[in-house]
Parts: sequence; C-alpha cells; structure tokens
Amino acid sequence: MRTGSSRPNAFTSSRRRIGSVASTLSFRAPIRIFWCLSVEPLLLALIEGLLILSRRRTQVSERAKCHSVEGVCIEGRASATPSIDVFITLLSMGVEGYKKLLADRKELLKYLGECLSRVGEKHGERLLSTRKNQISLALSLSTIQDEALASSASSESDMTQLGSMLFTRFVSGTRVVTSGKSNTIGSHTFKNWGSHSDNYPCSYLTAAAAIGLTKPEVDSFVKRLDKTIERFKRRHEQRV
Repeated sequence: MRTGSSRPNAFTSSRRRIGSVASTLSFRAPIRIFWCLSVEPLLLALIEGLLILSRRRTQVSERAKCHSVEGVCIEGRASATPSIDVFITLLSMGVEGYKKLLADRKELLKYLGECLSRVGEKHGERLLSTRKNQISLALSLSTIQDEALASSASSESDMTQLGSMLFTRFVSGTRVVTSGKSNTIGSHTFKNWGSHSDNYPCSYLTAAAAIGLTKPEVDSFVKRLDKTIERFKRRHEQRV
C-alpha cells in the first residue's frame, strides 16, 4: 500500500543537510513523502508561502494547483504572490548573499547560546543541552518557577505569564513550556503539553536562530529577556 505523507517544517532548510536528507527519505521511504517548508524563516519572504519538495514531479504539480481552505483542497485558488516574493528576494540576495546568511546564522546560534547562558547564570538557570538541534535553544526555568511557587498566590500555570510578558515587549517566537502540564484532545491525553517529552524534568523557554537574524537583534532580545525575568520575579515577590 502506498500512502502520502506531508512533513511541515519551519526551519529545516536553514541547515545544509536538507538536500541530502530529503533525497534519502524520498528514495528509501516505503511511502510517498514530500516536505512542506515555510518560506518566511527560510527565504525572508511572507509567511503565507511554502516550498514543497518531492522526488515525484506529479506530487508537486498536484499540490501547486490547490489552495487549502479549512483543511479542504480547492483547485485554482492558489496565489502567485508568494512565488513573486521569493523570486524578488532571491534576486536581491543572489547565491553568495544567501550562503552568507546561512553562515551568519550558524555563528549567531553560538552567540545566542553564550548570551542565554549569561542570563541564565544571573538568574540561577542554565542553557539546556540540545546538541542535535542546530536551530533552537532552550533555557531552564526551574529556579524562577520555584521562586514563583513560593508565593501562595502562584501556580505552575503562572510560568506561561513570562511568555506573555515577553510578547507584550515585542519579543515574538519565544515559547514557555511548563513541566507537568497536560492537555486532552479527544480520547488522547498529551503529557507535558507543548514539550517533546512526556517526562521532561523542568519548565523551559525556547529561542531560535533563524536565517536573517542579526547580532543587534540577539543583543536586544537578551536585554529584554533579562529585564522581563526581573520584572516577573518582582511581581511574585510582591505577592508574598
């Protein structure tokens, strides 16, 4: 039996291995597989577009003709705007310009990790070990959560307020995952909702180094993160 499988992925093609990985899967997988990649974090274009990679030309052609409306594929409704945006962006950057962005992103990932480590040490936290993830980093929130729970008015759900506070300070893309939180959808219960593990030992905050990131943006993010954590801690200290 041959069935189709879609693999949505926001950041994968920022890694140079995407070509070999996609090629290997398409030849070896027992299913018809294709990859859907958002153009927004990969090619600095609008988020409404995506790239479809497949070894089979017919698969790409079939999906290029369709536009999804509430999960239903309707032919003839796809917009040409994303293709034009990507075309203009690539022309403006050129091959060397795009390669430079990839190289810069790799270096900025290291810099982001160093900055997050310093902020973590200041607040009794640590940068989590995610060696196989070359896009996103995670900062533990154990000490901050323990201090918040020391307040009688606090609960574990209060940790998500840190993410809300960052968003209102124009920091988007970060995500706070609360350890121990579960969510039930239909008949299935997801343990550690939002995490990639059912038994991850602590809550954490994620940050990604996508293509196009600059050093001043990292500095601005880390500065706002530090101030927001301090504000979050003071808010809970006042409740005690």
